Amino acid sequence: MCRYAVSLTKDKNAAEELVQQTFVQIWEKRDSISLSESLLAYFFRAIRNRFLNDERHKKIVEQHIAQACLEKQVAYMEEFEVKEKVFEAVNSLPIQCGRVFTLNRFEGKKYQEVAEELNISVKTVENQMGKALRLLRVALKDFITIIVLLINYFHH
Repeated sequence: MCRYAVSLTKDKNAAEELVQQTFVQIWEKRDSISLSESLLAYFFRAIRNRFLNDERHKKIVEQHIAQACLEKQVAYMEEFEVKEKVFEAVNSLPIQCGRVFTLNRFEGKKYQEVAEELNISVKTVENQMGKALRLLRVALKDFITIIVLLINYFHH
């Protein structure tokens, strides 16, 4: 039976595993099996059916993996495009507004730190951030849905 399984799997270890799994499956169902053929023929047919089922399962798994890879690749491309649009939008902000936004959002500095670095008041930082967010919301209105979806996709 192992030789027969090797002819199907082309792999000795896989063939032995196939035969063993088939015997276990037959043993577990021994009370419900009624033979209309010889036991040997039943074993060979069971091995073949198990092999075919395993192959079908492998193809389904491969399809799911390929689909997941494709979805991830599309999401990556969308993420890249969105990042590019965000950087373009930030670069289109008025100079001080863009510097305030970059220091706060990209460099993670607090308003007080931004104010000290740019030698402006915290109130000016707050106003510039509000202005930046309003302008970016308008500039990126077509991408807001994609941005939210990408954030959710990469955080799960």
